[in-house]
Amino acid sequence: MIIAYFDGICAPINPNGSGAFGCLIKLNNRIILKKGFFIGSGIGMSNNVSEYAGFIYLLRFLKSNNLARENILIRGDSKMVIEQMKGKWKIKKGLYKNKALEARELVRTFNNLKLEWIPREKNMICDELAEKVILDKN
Repeated sequence: MIIAYFDGICAPINPNGSGAFGCLIKLNNRIILKKGFFIGSGIGMSNNVSEYAGFIYLLRFLKSNNLARENILIRGDSKMVIEQMKGKWKIKKGLYKNKALEARELVRTFNNLKLEWIPREKNMICDELAEKVILDKN
């Protein structure tokens, strides 16, 4: 069983600040990925763009490591990402739209993928990974 977490941030302002995300992946309770990533800064960056970038990174990582056929649970504190990727909320216009459409196509390539919204307090590792990347860039 794979359990993965993601979180994105745009700081010090949202939108148009600096974007980063944190990811954590556990395979049978063993950490196989725990890292923060810088996306970019300025016009076009937002919290939602960062959240989707993290989600997409998880999916690509799993696919590239031949883990796409495993039972996978992805948890995130972005209600929008989770509900849109479950098909319960529509993808509307916004800075995030292209990333959301890309993510939806990737989701379709997984057979045993479950998505779960969690409160921010249960996603602190990814939150801290993303924040550290922003602090290190400034």
